Amino acid sequence: MKAPSSYDPTRHLDKALTRAGTILSRMKKLGWITDETYLDAIKEIPTIYKDTLTQNIAPYVTDEVVRRLKKEFPDIQSGGYTIYTTIDMEQQKIARKALNYAHKRIVKKQGERVNKTSLNGAILAVENSTGNIKAMVGGVDYKKSAFNRATMMTRQPGSAFKPFIYQVALDMGYNPATELTDVARTFQYYSNGKRKIWRPKNYENNFEGFIRLREALVHSRNLATINLVTEIGLQRILEKLKQLNIPQIPQDMSVSLGNLGLSPVKMAQIYSAFANKGHMIEPKLVSKVLSRNGTVIYESKTQEISDFTTPEQAYLMTDILRDIVLRGTGRNAKVPGVEVVGKTGTTNKNVDAWFCGYSPTEELIVWMGRDNNKPIGRGGTGGGTSAPAFSYFFKKLYAMYPNMPKKFTRPEGVYNAVDGVITELYTDISPLPTRSASQTNPDSDLDLF
Repeated sequence: MKAPSSYDPTRHLDKALTRAGTILSRMKKLGWITDETYLDAIKEIPTIYKDTLTQNIAPYVTDEVVRRLKKEFPDIQSGGYTIYTTIDMEQQKIARKALNYAHKRIVKKQGERVNKTSLNGAILAVENSTGNIKAMVGGVDYKKSAFNRATMMTRQPGSAFKPFIYQVALDMGYNPATELTDVARTFQYYSNGKRKIWRPKNYENNFEGFIRLREALVHSRNLATINLVTEIGLQRILEKLKQLNIPQIPQDMSVSLGNLGLSPVKMAQIYSAFANKGHMIEPKLVSKVLSRNGTVIYESKTQEISDFTTPEQAYLMTDILRDIVLRGTGRNAKVPGVEVVGKTGTTNKNVDAWFCGYSPTEELIVWMGRDNNKPIGRGGTGGGTSAPAFSYFFKKLYAMYPNMPKKFTRPEGVYNAVDGVITELYTDISPLPTRSASQTNPDSDLDLF
């Protein structure tokens, strides 16, 4: 048939019916159908649905399923397969609403119009223990752009990557109460034979001098993080980060501040190292595929990638991330009556805004930004832009499933002690500090790249 789109019943029902009548008439003439069947068929006016329910609610999911299966099943769209996904359609609806809520909020703040703005976003919900993707929204308007930002886009995570640096420190014997150096330093390195100077600074343009590890991450202090990497040693950090299975990790100090490209689905994968008690697993979207005759020809299993840390050590991080929501940069992510944890991420000039976090049962990754890589604008931080979508999602989720666990369970081997006036957690690997760690000279010029 030439130009089949011209007979699309969702747009040209009259042409489609005329064409159907012509075909029915021809079939009757050839004796393929009886006069009675012809009369019944010619009278029928079919009910037209614009798209399937799934395509209406989850078009990004539908496209992603085809994209993932097409290599193994080239005829995936025409082979009569039955495909089961991990998506919870109710959570999918909530995720769409959460992203739209946050998007409208930041668009309004920028004084832009929703139908004209270049601001966009993505949201991904993943079950902690299985890696099952429960919701995936790759953009705010599929009709305008079918590009799936949840899986196909890579952007800098900024400070949302810092917890992995701090987890390395904890696993080396640091404790949440260990004092870090939060002062300015100057670094020099060479690029293409030219000497360059790097003077990193905190978001607030100030420094504390000395700050506990917990507080450094809660308030996302860049200088404390960089000094921590300097103290541990960049190569030791990079060696441990290999377990995250991230391609092209920068081999210099910029990794301290999340200067690498990651997709939301990859962020969900690495954050499972915290949410899944130290065991990093791969997010999965397709649970099984059946052939035309009903035979199971593909079935997915939870795929563990690495034991990045232990349950006890992962809980120390969960406890710090909880403080980020309670009193740090992630306060907009709060959910009344539910323990949720997470980390904000904001890149230079507010180009990317992330919130990556989880409840006792589920992870949620939220990204907001512009497709043209220009700054979001005023208030375009992870805490101000993406955290509200996180809060919206979990409020609705717990309203729908009120019996879901609301509190994290502290594993055996994590102890609680009073250090002065501050109650702090510790483990056998991360004992409470007995004295301040020796500090290096903060004014020295170091060639660390």
